[in-house]
Amino acid sequence: MFSMTATTAIPMALLLAISPLHANEHMGDKEPWQQPGWEPVTEEERNPGVIESEIAQARLPIHENNGIRYVTGGVGAAERAWLKQEGRDYSLRLTFSKGNRGAFVSQVKTTLQGTNGQPAFQATSQGPWLYVDVPAGRYQGQAHYRGQTHDFRVTVPNAGQAQRAINFP
Repeated sequence: MFSMTATTAIPMALLLAISPLHANEHMGDKEPWQQPGWEPVTEEERNPGVIESEIAQARLPIHENNGIRYVTGGVGAAERAWLKQEGRDYSLRLTFSKGNRGAFVSQVKTTLQGTNGQPAFQATSQGPWLYVDVPAGRYQGQAHYRGQTHDFRVTVPNAGQAQRAINFP
């Protein structure tokens, strides 16, 4: 049986005190939201209330690529609220996130190809949302984020909006 003496108690206490400092070493390169016990983002956290003046100030620039207009952003609640209002006129909405928690990401290079295999659209997101006004049809897409590629397909309707959520590991 083990008995603790003053000689063993002090080193043991130091070991126990230092252990939490190294608790994350076993996690390697995993992101915090990939760890057990991490709580998902609540709807209130993802979409906190904003006032109209904040939404108006969050106006984002409208871009064009290959004759196709698009708008990207969504960093902050006001930008997301503005995009929800203004993005209704776009035929495609892409949302980018990563991990089990679904943390929003930006700087996602996105390419869409039509059925003919030719590139129809290419842009890099400036936030987690990318609204693209592509013509109705079927598209093969690729989203690139930090060395990872996600292939996807999307069908854009004649009326309304197609939505696609892309989550990177």
